[in-house]
Amino acid sequence: MLRRENDIEEELNKELSKELSKELSKELSKELSKELNKELSIEELKKEVERLTAELEKEKEKSAALQKHQDDSFPQEKKSSRLPGILSNIVFYLIIIGVVLGAFLLSGDESSPRNVFGYSYFTVLSPSMQREIPKGALVITKHIDPEEIRLGDDITFFKDETTTVTHRVVEIYEDYQETGQPGFRTKGIENPGPDNDIVSAPNVIGVVQFIMPGAGAALAYIKSNFWLVSIICVLLLLLSVCIKVYIANGEKKEKTV
Repeated sequence: MLRRENDIEEELNKELSKELSKELSKELSKELSKELNKELSIEELKKEVERLTAELEKEKEKSAALQKHQDDSFPQEKKSSRLPGILSNIVFYLIIIGVVLGAFLLSGDESSPRNVFGYSYFTVLSPSMQREIPKGALVITKHIDPEEIRLGDDITFFKDETTTVTHRVVEIYEDYQETGQPGFRTKGIENPGPDNDIVSAPNVIGVVQFIMPGAGAALAYIKSNFWLVSIICVLLLLLSVCIKVYIANGEKKEKTV
């Protein structure tokens, strides 16, 4: 009887141990799965953060490259858009200068040279100095003290009351005709001999400083076609103004947009 009770007790203990083992296994499995899920979630979160960071860096690089491209291209576009305005301003001011200069050059008494700060201009009408001062050239002379004129200088002087000549000094006479001033023997370098008359100091206009071949002929053409040239200048001036207004309106539209 006692043995039977012991067997029953042993069976009960075994069953109880099994039940406890099952319960412990279940609890351990749950705990392990929870821990594994936690570890997996952290790893995934880290990977997602790394992926987003990499994409952000790529977007930054693209944005920087696009900005650099715009910075490189925009100044050229701005410069090219300014070019017509710059050219228009140049044309405008050149016309103004040309009109003022032309009015000055074409005004006054034809028999007297025009003098600006000691400088005068003349058109060469003969080939007597062709090798160095060709016919049709414009010469600019500077008035200086006759005592400073030297052999080899090209001077412009009055031959008579209405005629000027530009020739080279080949001989100098000190105290010419006891006037206390020098006199000058001149010669056109293309002429076989020197000029017959001695140039006295009061008749000297100046020493040649600048030579502009062809400019004298152009000036003569302007004089003979003054009104035609004036009309052309006015039309160019109006065209320049129209271009300036057009460009200004375009810039205003760009700013409003």
